[in-house]
Amino acid sequence: MTARVMIVLQLPEPTLHFAQVRLFILNIGTIRIEAPARHETSVSATREVIISLFWMLMISGYRTKLKEQLAILDAQPEAGMVYGATEYWHSWTGNREDDARDYVPDLGIQADTLVKPPTLLTRYLESKALTPCPSDILLRREILKHVGGFEENFSGVRQLYEDQAFLAKVYLTTPVFVASNCWDKYRLHPDSCVSRVERANLKYDVGLFYLQWLEKYLAKEGIENREIHTALRDKRWRYRRANLQCRHETLFRLWRGACHVLRQMQPELRKQW
Repeated sequence: MTARVMIVLQLPEPTLHFAQVRLFILNIGTIRIEAPARHETSVSATREVIISLFWMLMISGYRTKLKEQLAILDAQPEAGMVYGATEYWHSWTGNREDDARDYVPDLGIQADTLVKPPTLLTRYLESKALTPCPSDILLRREILKHVGGFEENFSGVRQLYEDQAFLAKVYLTTPVFVASNCWDKYRLHPDSCVSRVERANLKYDVGLFYLQWLEKYLAKEGIENREIHTALRDKRWRYRRANLQCRHETLFRLWRGACHVLRQMQPELRKQW
């Protein structure tokens, strides 16, 4: 089998700060792209990688994974994207106590089905469906172009939600095939973006930035889906409450106490009215 591969890297000057990208191509092997670490810019710009008719966001992967995901997209022409389950990987440390900590979380959606838009976005906002790991995603090039790629303003600690902003745009317009296959491992370690943001107590603060962006994006696109807006409102409330508890514990306790007093006063207030 002869395969033709076109790789397009859109890299601004000076050269971006990223170590390497490995793309495992069917029946070709490993293509390695490296750039020296000169200046750092947003991760978004490094992700404009186009491969033939498909675009795959991966920092590591396997030939079997790509072969199986391509087969799914061939069998599901309506699907613009495919992803599966991911193993959350602790045992990479080699420590015996970490062996039992590996697990594969539930997808939160019926597996091996084609999910129509905007179901995945609604279920994510309801905290019922997981966000797929970026290394597990395969999507068609035209989908990447149609949604406009990644959002450049998700930089610094906000990179934690960069993939979710991109996926929100995909979920709003594109049928996605959710597979039961577990193709990759997500390495959990203290230097990851997630770990750094959580240590700084900024998880919910960054999450609120994403939810504000999503509200503006929905308004710009004229999307008035009631379920999405209800789920967005409820998630923002949960995040505001969690952010207050995480960053201002004393204020949170006072607020919770005031709410408790008001609930106790409600029967008496009803009598007076």
